[in-house]
Amino acid sequence: MIHIRFIQNFDPLTYQPPGCCFMGGGGGAPSYQQGPPQTTTTKAEPWEGLVPYLKDAMSQAQTANQATSTTPYSGQMTAPVTQAQQDANAMRVSTATGMAPGMQAAGTGAIKLANDTLSGAYLNPESNPYFKAGLQATIRPQVENLQQRVLPQLTADAWNAGAYGGDRYNIEQGRRLSETERNIGDTSAKAYSDMYNAERARQMQAPQLAQAGAALGQFPADILSAAGTEQRGWAQEPLNEAMSRYQQSLQAPWQAVTPYAQLLQGLPIGQAGTSAATGSPGQWYMPTNKGGSALSGAMSGAAMGTAIMPGWGTAAGGILGLVGGLM
Repeated sequence: MIHIRFIQNFDPLTYQPPGCCFMGGGGGAPSYQQGPPQTTTTKAEPWEGLVPYLKDAMSQAQTANQATSTTPYSGQMTAPVTQAQQDANAMRVSTATGMAPGMQAAGTGAIKLANDTLSGAYLNPESNPYFKAGLQATIRPQVENLQQRVLPQLTADAWNAGAYGGDRYNIEQGRRLSETERNIGDTSAKAYSDMYNAERARQMQAPQLAQAGAALGQFPADILSAAGTEQRGWAQEPLNEAMSRYQQSLQAPWQAVTPYAQLLQGLPIGQAGTSAATGSPGQWYMPTNKGGSALSGAMSGAAMGTAIMPGWGTAAGGILGLVGGLM
């Protein structure tokens, strides 16, 4: 009959039967070591089918680079001033010079008028020499109508009726006179009111008048300034051309280099070579010693077999331990 005994909490790496030891050292667990770091090698090259086309493109780029001119443009860059432009400029100068005195006087008068208007100098009807004459021209038809039509007709009617000089005649005459006086008063009041309102409106416009007077006096100077600016522009054009030629002379040597370099940078040429990259350390392992491992495995197997089943277990454990140690 075979008896089998199970051992709880059994660890084959640390278990050591009584009276048994491993060769090459004292008791305890086997020794483990850590492997070397892993190395990754990368090689970058263009696809072999693309290589002929890349070589051809680089050859054409080199040819174009060598054929590109590095000499700056030496032709004419500025159109000459036409005779019409010169004549027009001269006319501006002459016009501005001739009109300057009159324009300045007009501008000064406009500014004075604006100042007087703004100060209220024309709000008084007496300041307008034509106001009274205009008012009289408006009133005169009413007075003439009273004298030449209304009163003579009233007198004739009263005489024919035998009432001339009576109370009724006097009352009617007074009424006609009062009506005419009222109409004249209303007309005069409206004329004064209209004049005052119009002058107040002119006061509000006085600042614009002053501004226009200033611009009027400055107008000849503006014409001269425009003519001078045009002449200065003509003189500046050769200087601008010289500066442009100088800048082109500095940039010309690089005209052929820049596109060539950009083309080379854009080609998928890659790098023909290898590169090594070291990664993290390797895994832990037990050093290999065929002789020591076989003997140690046989002894450990025999000890384990004895612990489980003395006799047959000892023999079987020793044989399995020996085989495992040789692997």
